[in-house]
Amino acid sequence: MNTISSQDLDQCIKYSDIEKISGLGYASFLRCLVSTMEKGMPVELLDSATDEIFKAHILQFSIDYKENEEGEQDNLNLELKLVESEIQKTLSFMNIGKFKVKEDKKSGPRSFYRYYVRGENNKNYRFTFNRRISKNS
Repeated sequence: MNTISSQDLDQCIKYSDIEKISGLGYASFLRCLVSTMEKGMPVELLDSATDEIFKAHILQFSIDYKENEEGEQDNLNLELKLVESEIQKTLSFMNIGKFKVKEDKKSGPRSFYRYYVRGENNKNYRFTFNRRISKNS
């Protein structure tokens, strides 16, 4: 397994541009993670199992992938810090990729960027990114 981490955001963007995944919701989701970190903005998450909504800053993330199988069975690990709190949370998604990340139909620069991530054991999350992550400034 190869690993890319948010310590090198440019490498994460290059990974999202790989031909196998570049036009898919998974690649857009990864680019949103990078842009959110660059801008220091929070992301809103909905835990589908508990209907809990929380906002958090992404402290770091890493993607484990197999060479020549990019976007097929990636493992994504996120370290988050809840907004207005010192509580940190870790989310791990095993075997995600182009088949388990779906972009919301209403997602776009005029409203918000929203993605549904299907995890293991019915641990599903909805990620909502602020539309301002795509603005230059």
